Amino acid sequence: MPLTSLTLPRHRPLSHHTWPTQRIGGAGACITLQLALFTCRRNRTCGSSGGGSRPVFHHRLGKASVIVAAAHPQPSSSSSSPAQPFPLHACLLRHGITDLAAFSGLKHLALGQEAVSSSVEPKLAALAAEGLSPKQVASILAARDSPLPCTYAETFQPNLQLLREIAAHIKYRPHPKAPQLTAVGKVLAGSPNYVAMYLSRDRSKVQQLLQCLDNDLGIGLKQLASCSALTSLVNISASSAQGAIALLLDEGVPVQQARLPPLLCFLDTYMGEEGAGRRLVRAQPVLGDVNAAAAKRSTDSLAARGYSQHQIQVMVGKEPKLLALNLDSPLQRQKLDWIERVSPWTLDDLLDTPRYFIGTKTRRLAARLALLREAGLQPPPSPGTLATYSDASFMATLRKQLARQGRDLPWASWAEWEGAWLGTEEGREWGFPPLKE
Repeated sequence: MPLTSLTLPRHRPLSHHTWPTQRIGGAGACITLQLALFTCRRNRTCGSSGGGSRPVFHHRLGKASVIVAAAHPQPSSSSSSPAQPFPLHACLLRHGITDLAAFSGLKHLALGQEAVSSSVEPKLAALAAEGLSPKQVASILAARDSPLPCTYAETFQPNLQLLREIAAHIKYRPHPKAPQLTAVGKVLAGSPNYVAMYLSRDRSKVQQLLQCLDNDLGIGLKQLASCSALTSLVNISASSAQGAIALLLDEGVPVQQARLPPLLCFLDTYMGEEGAGRRLVRAQPVLGDVNAAAAKRSTDSLAARGYSQHQIQVMVGKEPKLLALNLDSPLQRQKLDWIERVSPWTLDDLLDTPRYFIGTKTRRLAARLALLREAGLQPPPSPGTLATYSDASFMATLRKQLARQGRDLPWASWAEWEGAWLGTEEGREWGFPPLKE
């Protein structure tokens, strides 16, 4: 990426402390940046003294470098006034946050005084009021989903207020070593990443989740207060509320059995074990997005192929994600047909390592099994070696086996064999489209 240079005209007056705003295009966007002299570094090629020297300051932007060259001679140290910190840095320093490394990116330096005063300052004050230390506050603000950019009044404050309403139901005793920490402060201090994600979360999504938990599952603020994983729970989507109920039940949160989601009721009944649904959803959270009807379709598809309920229970226990698959889709039917008609391994065998069926290994297994048979070699007792070896390692192993028998492998590479196999009747029937697995 080319360097962008800005040389200020000599006749234009320039403050000693703040560079004019410069729009810099790059990576499909323009960034408005205000550079302050005290944070920039002088280019080592420029002299540090002398009336005609022109210091050059650099600020890194990804792989590009923005160069701003001063048009006027550098003022002597005796005539220069102290540099003023950026508004965000000044705010953080006032609240005891002295390590500014995580807050010195372009997006941080671009924050003006108005934005800092109206949004950042009240966030810091609110977190401090819950008893968080400057270090704990900094951890939340520096997290990946930092709440710094979100608005205070529309997002941060309502989300924090909800935590306060939930905390009102918590029986909390301050710890002697942290007496200033409130009940909300204890929740906020637990996991900075989850806390940051929640505090910056769109308010409408939070409301959708609360309505789903309350209306569909009978879970109110009092029940939420009993959950030790509260900050992770309030970050899930409303569509994943089935996973939320499993989490709450596992935490010992009292929930009426009659309000259990249909999926968990179905799984408890089908698996013949109370709490089986909760266990399966916790093992595979993706099931939280599956409804009972879809899970029943999967078990019915397997039953139609001759699997008994006990066999299906065992397979679902090995890989709960089996219930999330559309086993009636063309690709899944093709996989199951190959297992039943060609494969020496059963579906139960393949689910011992679920990725052999769920993931992208089935086509590789079909092609490699065909090559073994073409070479007159017996397949291994389990599919592991065929599924996990690289193409080069697999071909090298075959060559060694054939060499011990005084034979050669006719195909020079795996690609050559696979291309030939896909052209056969067997390959056309069982050559699973790789991009659809």
